Amino acid sequence: MKSKNYENIGLTIITLVILIILEIITIIFLINNKMTTYYTMDGIVYNKDTILLLITNKEKKIINKNSILYYDDNKKRYSIKEDNGYLLSQNNKKYYELLLRVKVNKKYKKNDVIKLTFKDKKNNIIKLLKELIRR
Repeated sequence: MKSKNYENIGLTIITLVILIILEIITIIFLINNKMTTYYTMDGIVYNKDTILLLITNKEKKIINKNSILYYDDNKKRYSIKEDNGYLLSQNNKKYYELLLRVKVNKKYKKNDVIKLTFKDKKNNIIKLLKELIRR
């Protein structure tokens, strides 16, 4: 008996094996790759080399573990000039006052608000996708 063309499953099996291999490679890629998350906060320009921040305890931990920040698409090193500690509490959150020593561009004058970005942590891509689904 002659076999018909649609009875041959060799091409289907080869396609299925290739798709399974691609799926395994994708899963390994998602598990091994890490993505950095960033935390953004606002600061007030105090003078030409100082920025004033009013921050929560979580933000204070992020600032203490970093030494680099980003603003205006520039990467800058900073140091903590002065930590004035606990300042006020509002809605069961404690706020702290912190002065950072960082060179500020000349376009910013005293009391201007500047948006600062700090590296937070590295997460697996799968973990980030899970957080997006939960939201």
